[in-house]
Amino acid sequence: MSKGKTQAMSALRTAGVIVLGVFLLALIGLLIYAAHKDAATATVPTPLSPPPNLAKLRLTVQETSYVNGELQVGGVAENIGQEAIFNPTLELQIYDTGGRALLAEEKTWPAGQQWQNMEPGQSAAFHCVVQVPSAPSKVRWILSVPDAPFEIVEQ
Repeated sequence: MSKGKTQAMSALRTAGVIVLGVFLLALIGLLIYAAHKDAATATVPTPLSPPPNLAKLRLTVQETSYVNGELQVGGVAENIGQEAIFNPTLELQIYDTGGRALLAEEKTWPAGQQWQNMEPGQSAAFHCVVQVPSAPSKVRWILSVPDAPFEIVEQ
């Protein structure tokens, strides 16, 4: 064989080895990627939805009065849910008649329920008295329970 043919054959062999090497590296890379991807998806836990809140407080407003800048709201709080509610806080916010300016706010608890569990079916009276600064002739008020689902019934 001539020297040129030998060099050509050597170059072809080298090119073949290089192509084969690149192919093998690509195959190994794909296998590593696939193994990593499978492992990553297999170890990621499925996110759990939060448990449903089975507690619910019904506030039955039985009395309201607003005289000389003093707002009084009273009634009965009852746990109508299926779970106990710890320390059920009632919040009374007083606004101007347009509902834009917060004039005063007060927190209270059903009788005997501060730092206690209010068990399902249990009820207790509540009474809240708030002095409204500047004693406007009319106000709007909102009663809420910031730490539990609730509903309000007015009598």
